[in-house]
Amino acid sequence: MKKTGFTILELLLAIVIMSILTALTVKTLSSLRMANRDGKRITDIRLIQGALESFYRDVGMYPTTITAGSPLSYSLTTYLPHVPFNPQPVDNGCTATTTYTYSQDENGASYSLSFCLGNKTSDVGAGANTAVPGDIVTCLPNCFMSCNTGVYNGVPNTGADGCGGVCTNVQSCPTNYTCLDNHCLVD
Repeated sequence: MKKTGFTILELLLAIVIMSILTALTVKTLSSLRMANRDGKRITDIRLIQGALESFYRDVGMYPTTITAGSPLSYSLTTYLPHVPFNPQPVDNGCTATTTYTYSQDENGASYSLSFCLGNKTSDVGAGANTAVPGDIVTCLPNCFMSCNTGVYNGVPNTGADGCGGVCTNVQSCPTNYTCLDNHCLVD
């Protein structure tokens, strides 16, 4: 009489193969979830940019603040029913925050909307990014053109007017980058 069944070696081999397949599946799903959150971030930012441009066209300046979860409106016009929250979990290597970081310049003629991506998504780079009117730039934060007189990148710098009114007396962009709207952009 012949016994039927599996040997311990066959069972162990089956368990190892199933463990490997499970690990690959979990890793793939995790990557897909991060990519979906990054895609949602890009969609959110472009949606907010469109609402901000409509606001600017009607009001003549950008709003001083925007609040996630609240409408973006002025007078009786609603430009965005709910400003989106940053998708959670924030697993993109940047500071964990549930909101996008918005700031308006001092006269309302410009804004910056900071966010972070875990991976390059479409034409937007991984890491810290900033939306400015009409564009999204992958940037290095905290650069400022010097307000000292002299020449910067071949352009005479005459104080505050020579660098857009940002006076910090430092210039912290690396080689092959230019400081524009307080961000280092690739030349």
